[in-house]
Amino acid sequence: MPQPQHRAQTDPTPEGAHESNKPAEPRTNTKDVSPAQLKEMFDNADAAVAQMAESYTEWVVDDLAKLDAAFAKAKADGQTDLSEVFKVVHDMKGQGATFGYQLVTDIGQALCGLIEGKDVTGVIALDVIEAHIKALRVVIVQKMQGDGGDVGQTLLAGLRAAAAKVAG
Repeated sequence: MPQPQHRAQTDPTPEGAHESNKPAEPRTNTKDVSPAQLKEMFDNADAAVAQMAESYTEWVVDDLAKLDAAFAKAKADGQTDLSEVFKVVHDMKGQGATFGYQLVTDIGQALCGLIEGKDVTGVIALDVIEAHIKALRVVIVQKMQGDGGDVGQTLLAGLRAAAAKVAG
């Protein structure tokens, strides 16, 4: 199953060939693309995203594991560096809505906003960060697609209120 762009990709260059040895391929000028071809391109892209969305909850578990590890490390290090937590959450935030999980995007955005460029310290801040991480896990495990309905919106409102208290 294809993975999102942020994951490791294999080099499509045949073994032994290097980009510098290959002639430049001509780029397609959009003037040269018929409306039917353009529609086919969009349909193919939509089909690829739909296929990836079907397995999103399977491979996003890897991101949750990375997030758990990054948070555990930050806690162990006295919470001096949340950059890895931010990086993983930022990736998840970008993918959530694309694959039908707007609530993942919304929780991710709230968490990124809480930790980006701020000095987030203290036990309460750690608890709020951890609550966001646990909420992401619940959304994925329970397959709460879209905005999560009333339950999802109540959860998001609670997380935002807690984050606002920490941010002061």
